Parts: sequence; structure tokens; C-alpha cells
Amino acid sequence: MDTIESGKKILPGSVLPPLQATLLGGGQTSLSYADSKLPTVIYVFSTSCGWCERNLDNINFLASNLKNNYRFVGLDIDRDVGQLATYATETKLAFPIYHSPTPATWSQYKLGGTPMTIVVSSDGKVLEDWSGAYAEATRLQVESFFGTKLPGILPVSSDGSKETIQ
Repeated sequence: MDTIESGKKILPGSVLPPLQATLLGGGQTSLSYADSKLPTVIYVFSTSCGWCERNLDNINFLASNLKNNYRFVGLDIDRDVGQLATYATETKLAFPIYHSPTPATWSQYKLGGTPMTIVVSSDGKVLEDWSGAYAEATRLQVESFFGTKLPGILPVSSDGSKETIQ
């Protein structure tokens, strides 16, 4: 997992401006939280992030099972946009994906490490902000917030195979 600098957490209650980024397959766009009556879950990831890969079952589970209660979007902060379409297809991400956030969005959203999950109300207020994969304490916080049990993260074993752990 990329290192997230101390103090980079967005405090609940903070108000975020619309997300300024490029929609995969489209042009520059502004994602307004007021466009949805549902809170928005922004899953910040990088196509080159091993912890993001290990956390895929969790975020896909949430997006599939809570789609009636939350709007899910992905935000890829990797600098290699060329592989994003392939990555999105291979990982079967169940939500729209944005990339290339503007410098203002980088700063306002305190982007840096991945994975990162930000939950924003329809009026732009941050409800939660988690840094890292959904393991240990973070898993318990995410499960408590969403009221569900997560499948767990995928560890990488010495032979390269993957097994889900809780």
C-alpha cells in the first residue's frame, strides 16, 4: 500500500466540492453529489496497487450489495491511464470509473495513498474516510458503517495463489 502522510485524512463533516476528473471513455467531468439522492462512495485506487487488488472482493461486494443505498464510483490515481480500461474489464469493477483528477481535486480530496474510501452525502459532507485495504481495524469500521460482513482481503501466498482471509 502506498504511504498516506499523517494528517491526510478528510474529517467527517468536511464539505467537498464536486469531483473534477475524467470519466473512463469520456471527457473531463464534474461529479456533483447533489446529482444523487444517495450518498456517494468514492473508491480511490491505483491499477499498480497490490493492496487495491487484494481488496477487490470487498469493494465489489459493497458495490453489488449496497447499490440501492449508495452510489459507487471509482477514482484511479495511477499515472498510466492506458491500462485502466483493461484493468476495469479484468477486475469487473461494478461502478463508473474516473481518472486523472485535477490538481485541485488532488489537494481538496487529500489524495495520495491507495486504496482509500470516502463516503460523501448528497450535500457534499464527508461521512467517512478510510485509508487502506479493509483489513483488521479498517474492516471492522467499514462493516460497522455499512452494516454488513465483508468477504475479506486476498493475501498473496508464497506460490502466488490467493486465498481470502478475514
